[in-house]
Amino acid sequence: NFNNPTIAITMTSGNAISLTNNSGGTMNFTPSAGGNGVDLTTTSGIGLNVTGGGTINVTGTGNTISSTTGTALNVANTTIGASNLNFQSISANGAPNGIVLNTTGSSGSLIVTGTGSANTGGTIQNSVTHGIVMTSTMSPTLSFMNINDNAGVATDDGMQLTNITGTVTFTSLSISGAPHNGITFDNFDTNLTAFIMSNSSIACPSGFTCQTGGTTGNDGVLIVMRGSSVLTNGLISGSTFSGMRAVAVQVQANDNARIGLASGGVITAPEASNSFTIQNNTFIGNGIGIDMDISQVGSMAFQILSNSIVAKLTSPGAIPNQTSSHAINAFTAAGASTGPASHFFVGKIDGNTIGTQGVKDSGSGIGSGIRVVVQGQNTQGAVTVSNNTVREVPNSTILNFIGQNGNATTGTNTARFKIIGNTMPAPSGSNLSLCGPANTPCAEFGIFVLADEGTPVCNIITGNSIYDLTTVSGGVADIYLAERAGPPAGAQLTVEGTGGSNSAYIIANNTLAGATKFIDEGANTSQVGAGVCGSFPSIVAPPVITTDRLNNGPVIEIQKSGKVFGLKNVIPIKKVEDTRISKSSKKK
Repeated sequence: NFNNPTIAITMTSGNAISLTNNSGGTMNFTPSAGGNGVDLTTTSGIGLNVTGGGTINVTGTGNTISSTTGTALNVANTTIGASNLNFQSISANGAPNGIVLNTTGSSGSLIVTGTGSANTGGTIQNSVTHGIVMTSTMSPTLSFMNINDNAGVATDDGMQLTNITGTVTFTSLSISGAPHNGITFDNFDTNLTAFIMSNSSIACPSGFTCQTGGTTGNDGVLIVMRGSSVLTNGLISGSTFSGMRAVAVQVQANDNARIGLASGGVITAPEASNSFTIQNNTFIGNGIGIDMDISQVGSMAFQILSNSIVAKLTSPGAIPNQTSSHAINAFTAAGASTGPASHFFVGKIDGNTIGTQGVKDSGSGIGSGIRVVVQGQNTQGAVTVSNNTVREVPNSTILNFIGQNGNATTGTNTARFKIIGNTMPAPSGSNLSLCGPANTPCAEFGIFVLADEGTPVCNIITGNSIYDLTTVSGGVADIYLAERAGPPAGAQLTVEGTGGSNSAYIIANNTLAGATKFIDEGANTSQVGAGVCGSFPSIVAPPVITTDRLNNGPVIEIQKSGKVFGLKNVIPIKKVEDTRISKSSKKK
């Protein structure tokens, strides 16, 4: 046991503390009150090196490690004890990796606290490979750290985490300039209780090659659950993602992995505890803003709520690789491996603001504002898209919904879409030339829904406000429904209504400005009664804004369960190719 008030060691070429081959032993660093805690400083050596067995605990506050070209913290094949490894800050500059944890048991965790302000948790910079590497460790908690990792090659991440258990908690992190992903999280046959990230920033700064159109760089956050892994819930909130060449936040469930829990088209209550939620974030200038995917027989419940997404800004004469694709993309893969087991894709995309009115291509230059694709042999999809404002998406369908097998084979997959209360004003133009006249917008549809390859697609389409699509080059209709014959045949596109034709019902129940408000491609879609589509993820009623006379300011009243709560004075590639869907082509 080491319990002096201050345990301070400074080294140049050697390790500050090296504990190896202590199988069966427990090593405790427990600085007593009145000192500065554990303070380790090295140049080329490792700050704290613990390998080969035993248990290690570091307790107390104010503990620090600072290294230059040596790894600051390395713990391998040694158990982190129940008292955890507690540090105020960990820093390294030019090391192979700043922090390495590998096979550290299930008793304790690494906790870096900072002191409550930016970068006080330490700076990991100029790493030769990944900035931080964690493998088979439990519940890492990092706060107020700065990871500026632009010295590696195109496969190096700011942070790389593999087979993590417990709860991952990242608070107020700043990750900048990673050659590959800011954070890569990959679990195979390993369950995780929660992934929590808040008030953080992941950026590729202007001029770096990881920017959209550059030669390095990929995602801001990539979370992949594989094998039989289960992620109970996730939350990314209050964070900013900017300049990512590919996707700002991408979440995947592959093989037979599961993220969240849903049944019958409804996220299991409480929803926040049984879904991956991306909420109240800002996305600026990324290739794609948010991408939620499943493949094989993976399952996912997700929520994308109240985010601000602005695409990469363009200049007149821009080319496609200088702009952004979809703002939000929710996608299930096709193929023989997507059945026969039933699996779900259930989500809610609500209250997001996409694009800045008057700024060309700021919603998306070449993609959709929101795209939802449900395909696979036995995928059961139910997605609500509601109360979103989608601006400046000039060159593609604004809200794009596809239900199909995707492999041209017979399956039991279904798709259900609830498309309500979305607002789509006219774009101001485009700086790209994708359809004839230079710098002219050329969107086809406001809302497009496809049912094909034997897939039943049931829809609720009400309360949407769409500009006149026929005013732009190539514009066809405000709302366009297509039920196609496959193969295989048997697809059905239905709309919940109150009787009569889909044309009359949809025109009456949406605000459509177009000269051509509605088209039923084959005049073969049909209408079903209220409730026939089944259940969907719930949505919160849009806030009612009133005036607070005493405080002389606006009040946002949130209606929930019959009650009103007042908040006073309340003042955003595995990349799916973006192929235009037209009468003669379909997306696979």
